[in-house]
Amino acid sequence: MNRHMRVCATAVAAALLLLGTAACGPIDAGTALSADFKAWMVDTENVESIDGFSNNALPFSGSADLNVALAPDLTVAEMAVVLRRVEAFRTHQDLSVTATYASTGFTATFPVDGDDSARNTATVELVVDVDTNTEAQTLAVTGPSASSVAVAGPEDFLAAFDALVGIAAAHRPLTFETVRAETADGAFSVQATSPGAERDARTAFAAVAAAYPVLAAHLDDDVLEVRVDAAESVAVAKLVSFTAPGVTATIQFGNVTKGVPGNYDDVDALVVAAKAAGTPTSIDAGPGSMSLSYPTVSEAIAAEAALGALPARARVDVGYRTDDERFLIVDGALAADGFAAALTVLSSSPLNETVGRVSTGTGSLDISTAGYDEPQAMALGQALAATVPSGTAMTVRMGDVVSLRFTSSAVLRDAAVDPFNEFGDDAPQVTGAFLTGWNSHRP
Repeated sequence: MNRHMRVCATAVAAALLLLGTAACGPIDAGTALSADFKAWMVDTENVESIDGFSNNALPFSGSADLNVALAPDLTVAEMAVVLRRVEAFRTHQDLSVTATYASTGFTATFPVDGDDSARNTATVELVVDVDTNTEAQTLAVTGPSASSVAVAGPEDFLAAFDALVGIAAAHRPLTFETVRAETADGAFSVQATSPGAERDARTAFAAVAAAYPVLAAHLDDDVLEVRVDAAESVAVAKLVSFTAPGVTATIQFGNVTKGVPGNYDDVDALVVAAKAAGTPTSIDAGPGSMSLSYPTVSEAIAAEAALGALPARARVDVGYRTDDERFLIVDGALAADGFAAALTVLSSSPLNETVGRVSTGTGSLDISTAGYDEPQAMALGQALAATVPSGTAMTVRMGDVVSLRFTSSAVLRDAAVDPFNEFGDDAPQVTGAFLTGWNSHRP
């Protein structure tokens, strides 16, 4: 091939490459799709905002999931105008669009089908119907197969469920395989995958609620999970079995949640002792193990002191956590590992204002804080040096500044500390301040 032919061939190849690239569209197709849709909707009346995310999984191929926030208190006709605009947007990429409708005390989110105007119209009619004719606070239509509502209190959730079932049936072509209603706090819910599937569970729930104070209940077809405010008794299970023999029931009592069947004798003894010593917020238990939640670390320490005097304590793995889950304390951390003093200082002022999370392991302590400056790092080092037993495997993460790994000892040398994840320019200075604080409290 002569030089002229080689130049021509190169030019043709370059032209073909450019044509191929142009035909494929933008290399970050998901990002471009999101931008194109927002531009398409920019002048649409009654659209307050469009948010979401895009995915550029492969070159020239992408997707976007976007939500159109509608102006509040729109009519069906006004929403339909917005949806027609969404439907008119055409793309070869993967675009998923939802819309959010809001009125006073009510919010609804629903999908917008780009190819089915009839379904979209029926959906907005459903939304307005639920808003107008039920006590629902929220409605979520999660596609062609499911919808759910949330209501304020337990006295409303079954009525809201019945209302949603009736309203959904009145808005064809909508059909929902699953309909769900729940209280806003999630304590009570009912769900059915076919009309009347929850009937027996409702019968059982009604019987229990008539006989006991009910703290929480979840009905899912013929399954009932219920929590009663009463001492543990087989009478509740017998009542369910008598009134609705086909229902599979799980019954919990008070603030204790038991898992798999087994021998709970030792756990039960410790539960009684824990409640006598204080007020645990919740207790999760299995045969031979339990985890107690308290508002404060000091209450967990007091509980461990009470339980430690009982023979059953040696046979049960007991962990603790604070209600905000900032402190997670494994079995043995308070007694065998001697972390009570360190946990006390970390959960007390001033450190508790900047400590984000503390978790214990067997012989280990992991602490996460805000991004510390030098004085704060020095104060933390002083506090830990005075309270953490020697030989403890330590991880201290000071926010977006620096994280340190080391084994506690009387004197902490630079060489014994592994500073990993040094995010900030001042990481060396903050590390030095921590060591200075630590060593100022060691002989």
